[in-house]
Amino acid sequence: MTEEAYSTIYPRKKNIEPVIKVRKNSSLKARGSISRKLAVIEQLSDYDRWRKRHGYERRWRVESSISSFKRMFGEYVTSKKWKHMVNETFAKARLYI
Repeated sequence: MTEEAYSTIYPRKKNIEPVIKVRKNSSLKARGSISRKLAVIEQLSDYDRWRKRHGYERRWRVESSISSFKRMFGEYVTSKKWKHMVNETFAKARLYI
């Protein structure tokens, strides 16, 4: 499933507010999802305010950091126990910084 699909299904179960940018020509009709309609109205009325309020465009920074960490040290750890996995990851992070 894409993020757009989760924006209408998953939040109802976990009380999560999705932060997904809508298209400029999005419809203001609810079509079964009031939360989607409210998000469209809020974004189209004042995008900059919506972006700052919800912290949109912060995810790419985190994704970039994780991606560079994985490129440098690999996606896997060699340890078997959770405690050692954490220690190995922290050791890699210390080397990265």
